[in-house]
Amino acid sequence: MLLRRARPDDLSEIYDVRQTATENRLYESREVFLEIARPVVADRMCWVCEVRNRRIAGFGAAIAASGAIDALYVRPDMEGRGVGKGLLRKCCDDLLLRGHRIAWLTTGEGTRAEGFYRKLGWRSFASKTPGEVLFRRSLLR
Repeated sequence: MLLRRARPDDLSEIYDVRQTATENRLYESREVFLEIARPVVADRMCWVCEVRNRRIAGFGAAIAASGAIDALYVRPDMEGRGVGKGLLRKCCDDLLLRGHRIAWLTTGEGTRAEGFYRKLGWRSFASKTPGEVLFRRSLLR
């Protein structure tokens, strides 16, 4: 497995990975998704995990302006292999380098993602949206 920064030519496959999600389903069209994702890739805040056959197994993205983890998705057949954990670490490292001391993210209440973040030490705090969990974590080790 290779963790590397996403490139513009990865966007189509990143969309395909996003489409495989069983939780937090994507409802935007391919065009809308790509329009949203292009600036994140251009800002060098998106990471991909590439496997042996050069297939993208997952991606993670952060937003430098807010300190948020914006996306973390892994193909279902690649779950449980450290892909998500590695991508999350890369996104957090980027945020720390850009001056953030705390990262935050949201996910659905009662989802597998919620358990994943809790297991990695993320702490929930007040959320204004029913059914949503708001997490934060210190980036300082």
